[in-house]
This record gives sequence, structure tokens and C-alpha cells, in this order.
Amino acid sequence: MAVKPTSETFTIREGASIVVDFQGGQTGGGVETVSIPTNLDTLNREVLQIQEVDFDLQGMSFWAGVMARNNGSVDPAAVYINGDLYVILTEVDPAIDPNVLSLDSPHFIAGKHLSMIAGLVIQSDDNPDTASFSSVAAQEAPLFTTAAKELFLTVSYGFNGNDNTTPGLNNATIRGVMRTMANRGRADADTYASILTGLFS
Repeated sequence: MAVKPTSETFTIREGASIVVDFQGGQTGGGVETVSIPTNLDTLNREVLQIQEVDFDLQGMSFWAGVMARNNGSVDPAAVYINGDLYVILTEVDPAIDPNVLSLDSPHFIAGKHLSMIAGLVIQSDDNPDTASFSSVAAQEAPLFTTAAKELFLTVSYGFNGNDNTTPGLNNATIRGVMRTMANRGRADADTYASILTGLFS
């Protein structure tokens, strides 16, 4: 199985925004996905080899500020409002299969996750940690190889325990942004067939 690189490494950049509806209720969640064309030449078995993915979540200070000034949790199981933010890159549209947003999905490329309580970050994950990956494993293999005609960038949120009667409570806009380093390649017939089988499984 082999892929012959046909381009130099180039950059793909994209972003997706979502409004966090703190005013709407005690719990809430939302998902926003944008598609990114790969423009691959399927007749020549062209694939995209992803080497590295970097993420950022913009609007975090406002999100944290809103959580911090909240009156407190209205959920008896939690003392403070709690919430999660995600930005995830996949090769399959999560509207078709929501499971692709999970790390154990073969269509999950990379993602970033933040958990917060009362505006304080208690957990931060980058999956995979591409800074470490690119320095070690990428010497032997790319992070991800795909033949998909589109990639999908998803930003999502969820919160619980929100007191939406807090005076002056505002909604927050979160923007998940991505920078991907990749190159194009031409796969041999067996490799291309294997990649397509994985894509549509």
C-alpha cells in the first residue's frame, strides 16, 4: 500500500461560529458545521494527506465571564453552572452520522475540547496532540489520509445548571477556527480502494 506525494505541503484554514443561548434556559446545547471542499481528482486516485491540525476557540473570555457572573446552578446535582465546548474536524458530515464527532470514530481527524465550571477551565484536551504527533509519528506516516470530497469543521457547546434569570445575563458567540497542514498524493489502486472502503463504512 502506498501514496506518492504530488504536492508541497499547503495550508487549509476555516472557521465556524455559534451563539450560546444562555438566555434560553437552564440547560442548552448547539452544533454548527461548515464544509470544506478538498477538490480531489478521483479519476487519478488523488488523496489528501493531513500532517497537522491546529485549533483555537475564540470568544472564550466572554463565555467564561457570563458563566462566572451567573447566580449559580439551579441543578441540585451541581453547585455551579458547567459547560463544554468542542471544535472537531471530520471526513464525514456529523449531520449524517453524529458518531463521527467521537475520538473512537474512524472518520474523526482531530479535535479540541474544553470543560468549564463557573467560567474556570477544568479540562482541556487536544486529540490527537498534533504538536507531539508531528515531531514523532509523522516522520513515518501522516496524521490522516482521506479521499473525501469534503471535510467538516464542527463547533458545538453544551451547558447545565444555568440560572437564566440572572440580571444582565447575555448570550455568547463562540468561534472555532482551524489551520490544517496537508499535501496531495496519488494512491495506488489497492490503497485507494482501502481508503474508500473505510470512508463509506
